[in-house]
Amino acid sequence: MGVLLAAFTLAVVGLTISGPQNETAVIAADITPIAAPTPLPTDILVSSAFRAIPIYSDSALTQKTGKTLSTDYITWQVFNVVKGTSGDSAYNLGADQWVDAYAVSLVKPNPYTSPLTVSEVANGGIIYSSWLAYPFYYDPETTIWAGNLNAMNNEWIIRGIAKDASGTIVAYDLGHNQWVPAENLVTAANLFGSFATQAGTPTYNRQGEQTGTIATSGLYQTFGATYINNQQAIKLGTDDQWVLAAAGAYYPN
Repeated sequence: MGVLLAAFTLAVVGLTISGPQNETAVIAADITPIAAPTPLPTDILVSSAFRAIPIYSDSALTQKTGKTLSTDYITWQVFNVVKGTSGDSAYNLGADQWVDAYAVSLVKPNPYTSPLTVSEVANGGIIYSSWLAYPFYYDPETTIWAGNLNAMNNEWIIRGIAKDASGTIVAYDLGHNQWVPAENLVTAANLFGSFATQAGTPTYNRQGEQTGTIATSGLYQTFGATYINNQQAIKLGTDDQWVLAAAGAYYPN
C-alpha cells in the first residue's frame, strides 16, 4: 500500500527560524492573565498559513523571543490557551512558545459548521490515484493544503469519506486527516495484460455478486483491477466479468 508523503502537515514549534523582527507586538486589550493556562486536548490545531508569526515567551504576549514560526509548516498543535472577554487570546504551541490567537486560524475543531457529512471507514476499501501526485488536504472541505501523494504509489486505503448534502462522496481520507478530492481518485485502475485462469472460475460484478463462470481454460485479456470484498479482482471484459486475482496468474504486456 502507498505511503503518503505528508508534506508539512504538522509541526512542533521548537523548530523555528528567522531572527528578531521589527514588528510591533499587538497586545489584545482584553487578555486576562491566568496562573495556569487551560490545557487542551492534543487534537487542537491552528493554521499559520505558512507565515512567520512572532513567538512570545509569555501568555500575555509582552515578551518576544526573537523567533517566528517556521514558514515550512502550516498546521501547529495547541497545548494551552489564554481566553479573553471575546474569545481565545493566545495559544501555547509547546514549551511556553506563545502566539497571538488573532494571528492564526483554528482548523481543528472546525470553527464553523461543515456542510459535509464525514464518516470513518472501518474496513478501508481501496482507491487509486493513477500514479499521480495529487494534493491532499488537512480538512474534508479540501481548503487547507497539507502535501502531495507519492507518485510512486497507486493504491491507497480509504480511512474516511466526506459526503455533500446529496450524498455524493466529495473527498476521501487516506489516513490521519489527509483528504483527497474524490474527483482525483478512481475505484478501479487500468490494468492491461493477460490473465491465465481455469474453466469454472467464478466471475463477479463490482458489488461482489457472482454473475457466472469462466467457460474455457486459457489466457484472457485484462482491462482493470479493483478490490471486491477486500480481495483483489481482475477485469476480463464487462463490469460483470471480474475474477479474483487469486484464481489465476497475471502477465503484464
